[in-house]
Amino acid sequence: MSLIVFIVVLSILIIVHEWGHFITARKLGVRVEKFSVGFGKKIFSHMHDGTEFMICAIPLGGYVKMAGDEREECIGTKDEFYSHSVGHRAAIVLMGPVVNYVFAYLCFVLLFLAAFPGQSMTVQEIDEGGAAYEAGIQAGDKIVALDSRNVYSELQMDRMLAGGREGELNVDILRGSQRITKIIIPDIIERDDVLGEKKTFMDMGIGFYNEVAIGEVLKDSPAEKAGLRPDDKVIQVGEVKTLTWEDVHTNIANSQETSLLLKIERDGVVIEKELYPTERKIKTSEGEKQIRMIGIVRAGPDMEMYRFGLVDSVRYAWEELWGVTKLTLRAVYSVVVGARSAKDTVGGPIRIFGVVSDAAAMGASYLVLIMAIISASLAIFNLFPIPVLDGGHLFFLIIEKIRNAPLPMKLEEGLTKIGFSLLMCLMLFVLYNDIVQVGWIEKISEFVGQFRGSSAP
Repeated sequence: MSLIVFIVVLSILIIVHEWGHFITARKLGVRVEKFSVGFGKKIFSHMHDGTEFMICAIPLGGYVKMAGDEREECIGTKDEFYSHSVGHRAAIVLMGPVVNYVFAYLCFVLLFLAAFPGQSMTVQEIDEGGAAYEAGIQAGDKIVALDSRNVYSELQMDRMLAGGREGELNVDILRGSQRITKIIIPDIIERDDVLGEKKTFMDMGIGFYNEVAIGEVLKDSPAEKAGLRPDDKVIQVGEVKTLTWEDVHTNIANSQETSLLLKIERDGVVIEKELYPTERKIKTSEGEKQIRMIGIVRAGPDMEMYRFGLVDSVRYAWEELWGVTKLTLRAVYSVVVGARSAKDTVGGPIRIFGVVSDAAAMGASYLVLIMAIISASLAIFNLFPIPVLDGGHLFFLIIEKIRNAPLPMKLEEGLTKIGFSLLMCLMLFVLYNDIVQVGWIEKISEFVGQFRGSSAP
């Protein structure tokens, strides 16, 4: 079932993208010969209005074949791609990513109208002496608005609090059925943002879930071997008491001794556990660093569905889409400059399959949300100026416009071959990285080891 959902989601995104090229070409008078979902062997086709619509065996892409879309094939008839102006050709190329981006936006609008899955904004923890505590906010209060703007997730609230603006903040809360406005003066702090970069934020001194609770214990990890369980609360690492997950992570990562003593709270009882952390090299903004890990994942927040009217939905959809766009571009930039590891940042079809499967299991709203994010990311990636991608074709067209003539055929073919080779290398890296990340390499190695052992004399 997961595979079917994955293929359906991928096919929708491919159809949306190729439809952008297709409809623009048709509107501008370019004849479209083929519209294919997938590559490889043709398993279904249907002729309609001069176009062969096809479904092919490998559902990891698609294409639109237009008349005369290769320079050497173009004979100059008016319905051929290369017979049209640079502006027309650029519009046809551009509209694939644009329609993907518009589709992502419409998905976000639909979610906000129907059911946007966001984190519960019910306060679980309050820092004594913090801004919220001083203003009288209590555990159990629900944050519904900041400065009259609705709040529907902690990530969105972080965007609102980013930048460290000094001054008063009007916080609307729900206490039971009563809506109350509290005026607080947040502290200004510096902390890691979602990409791990140091940023300045306004801090209210509240938490929306237990900061030190374990959500998942990874299989065969030091934590599993020591008997740690989901919902355990890590209250001390070595000699250091932990109040936040950052305390837990930092003290485990920087520990020096071979073994590490953890104090955890389980069902109100404090238990000590001795663990033997593993080591791993990671890339940070300061360079490569070796850290220690025990294989635990922070507990996630409670989720709920948020619904808004049309005007708010249209606005919040744009805010979410722009947030995804900035996050994607920042992540790519971090990889390019070496601040983040590509293997920890880039995901391919196997990891996308995992994400889509998890989202489908959680419900339709989560699936539409993931589809919107992938569609926006696909639009952005396709606009990178790499030959073979839409952005590469646009780059050639811009040069043609400036020169008032296309690049020499051999030069363009050479650049396209280089772009194709780079893209193939990237795809192989991403695929290998996916296989490593999901643990298939280790499983294959274990199987081979067992096979050799069983076949030894």
